[in-house]
Amino acid sequence: MTTRVGDTLLLVGIALAFFRLGSLDLARILDPAVAELQPAGVFTVIALLLFGGAVGKSAQLPLHVWLPDAMEGPTPVSALIHAATMVTAGVYLVARTHLLFELSGVALTVVLVVGLATALYAALSAIGQDDIKRVLAYSTISQLGFMFVALGMRAYVVAIFMLVAHAAYKALLFLGAGSVMHGTEQETDLQRLGGLARRMPWTAATMAAGALSLAGVFGLAGYVAKDEILAVANATGRGAVWVLGTVGAFLSALYVGRLVCLALLGRPRSDRALHAHESPPVMLVPLGALAAGALGLGALAADPTGGPLPAFLAPVLGEVPHGEAGLPEAALVAISQLVAFGGLGLAWYLYASGRVAWLEVRERLGGVPRLLARGFLVDDLYRAAVDGPLRAAAAIADGFVDVRIVDGVVNGVGRLVARLAALGRRVQTGLVRSYALAFLLGAAVLLAYVGVRR
Repeated sequence: MTTRVGDTLLLVGIALAFFRLGSLDLARILDPAVAELQPAGVFTVIALLLFGGAVGKSAQLPLHVWLPDAMEGPTPVSALIHAATMVTAGVYLVARTHLLFELSGVALTVVLVVGLATALYAALSAIGQDDIKRVLAYSTISQLGFMFVALGMRAYVVAIFMLVAHAAYKALLFLGAGSVMHGTEQETDLQRLGGLARRMPWTAATMAAGALSLAGVFGLAGYVAKDEILAVANATGRGAVWVLGTVGAFLSALYVGRLVCLALLGRPRSDRALHAHESPPVMLVPLGALAAGALGLGALAADPTGGPLPAFLAPVLGEVPHGEAGLPEAALVAISQLVAFGGLGLAWYLYASGRVAWLEVRERLGGVPRLLARGFLVDDLYRAAVDGPLRAAAAIADGFVDVRIVDGVVNGVGRLVARLAALGRRVQTGLVRSYALAFLLGAAVLLAYVGVRR
């Protein structure tokens, strides 16, 4: 139901583009001669409608609520379509149709704001989750938000590179979570895990590689992608975007560090964790391949101006925006590593050092952890604003419209037919003299009618 909202907006945008521009061929739509004949707002409406489809497919605010619930599905499915393929379709859609967004002038700003808000919102929500797969679900939402931030700044190549890098390290983390579930009899509660690094060393090592990449440790794929997004914000004079993006990067390191600490470090907190066992090679080999990607994919775009991926994508997506504003590159690298290791270090101190009773701290904080765990009550808002009224309308339709009106009309017709049938049975007595009398009365009426007419 949630994605149908985005799909509807996408279809309306496609239809509007066809009826206003006469084609769905991007080359013809973006012809300057065609563009000049359209009012200024046409491309804005088309671009925002297309973006609505991307919001639904890529789980951005406010159409993100389906993705955490989709974690009920099998973990390999999550690794494939919730990390690498389906959810990134919205990013590709905006990147591929970026010239429509640039003709708008407003749409890219909307993309940037929505992406930034989603990145921060989902990162905070991930910190409050206890289910290992829901942490990764909100992480996916947040990382997709960073991709839309890049799109909103016209850094399309950077967005596509982060799409590729995210496919490696997030699929690795999802499959790592599946390996953890396999080794602990399907346990997913982080409160009941712990100490798995000793019992599942290969799973722990590969998950650590994915976590370090996501956190943004220097040289890894996640660092190159996220750091370049922040570098574009800095160089193009978007100071607020850089600051908020840096906060989002810190939260990313914090929540993935929390996941690693609670699942892999410390002491086992349940019998399932105590008796965990390593997964078979058929599960570990894909983890190793994805770990290699999470560690080494940064080489594809280590140099945004001349790396293999930017050079390949530039003819379609253009060059990465550059500027002279903001901090020098060395300062950006230092800050990014301070943020990455600061988030990981804080996670270790809170959840693995043994110096903080984190469950007691969470109880003392009261409503804040519950607010994060429930995703800032967005689901509750949907229940109150959409689910509740729809259920009330359905109850009215069932109890009044269906019973009183629809069934009333049908049952009324049935009762009318029954009464007419009862009258018919009275007329059909089977007595010849009654029929003769009726015949005589009918003849008398006909004669009277004929006499009156004359």
